[in-house]
Amino acid sequence: SLAVRSALVCAPLLLAACDGDDITTQPPTLRELSIAVAPTTVVVGQTVTAVANGKDQFGASIATGAVTWSSTAAGIATVASTGDVTGVAPGTTFISASVGAIAAGQTITVVAPALTTLTITVPVTTLVVGQSATGAVTALDQINRPIAATGTTWATSNASVATVSTAGVVTATGAGSATISATAGGKTAQIVVTVTAPPAIKINEIESNGGTPGDWVELFNPTATAVDIAGWALKDNDDTRTFQFPAGTTIPAGGYLVVEEAQFGYGLGAADAARLYNQFGTTVDSHSWTAHALSTYGRCPNGTGAFATTSESTKGAVNDCRVLVRVNEVE
Repeated sequence: SLAVRSALVCAPLLLAACDGDDITTQPPTLRELSIAVAPTTVVVGQTVTAVANGKDQFGASIATGAVTWSSTAAGIATVASTGDVTGVAPGTTFISASVGAIAAGQTITVVAPALTTLTITVPVTTLVVGQSATGAVTALDQINRPIAATGTTWATSNASVATVSTAGVVTATGAGSATISATAGGKTAQIVVTVTAPPAIKINEIESNGGTPGDWVELFNPTATAVDIAGWALKDNDDTRTFQFPAGTTIPAGGYLVVEEAQFGYGLGAADAARLYNQFGTTVDSHSWTAHALSTYGRCPNGTGAFATTSESTKGAVNDCRVLVRVNEVE
């Protein structure tokens, strides 16, 4: 009959629909685990986080639920319940993640810390002749943690500009530039230091034989800028007699500064010297003599020439370098 034929035609369609419903409504189930961790080589003391990723029967990502973690060699690397892997000692271990009967693993290599980066710091890289500054090295391992820089050696590219001691003390010796190097653990770091000469202050005129009101030393600044000489020192020929210029002592550009016997606290002898040092103990200028001058000793030409006996004292002013002619006989 027509009803039976209709039923027979529909039956396969119903069965197909039922089978399709069974496939599409099957609940996703965890079928596979994998471990993601980077890097897989860690340094002793370093911690990285491993993550367990799950896939279902259709290859789609699925939550794993609670994961159990383990390490085959906890003396090499441990793994916490959170998946945090920590290097303990150099070597290789295998960490595992499991959820029920499903598991995955990853090989982890642990290496010892090694000096990887070396840098030099010097508190002052522009120095004045005589000045010193202590350099220091900073050493870092593979993951930028501080590490000891044992056996550090120091070197300079130009000892006539700057020397460096075995302790890293850099001392300026002459104007110019020098490269300071430090080597440790097969790594070398460098830094450039620049050295400038002290300002060219001159001892310009000297009264050693009881001037007014006593002995004195005149300094001259031939430069185009004022010079601060605070901390500089004036000595005679005895190192135990030292006058240190106080804070705020400056000599104007092209100007003079007279230091009186009452200030430096000692007299100048017939055979004596006047010596000027910068604040770092470097000799800036000096002059010595073996007898008192008839007037004063002064540079001729003023500020630049050699010392000679002046025609007359010109304290705090341009030296009198006239050549005086004495009439010896008249007819």
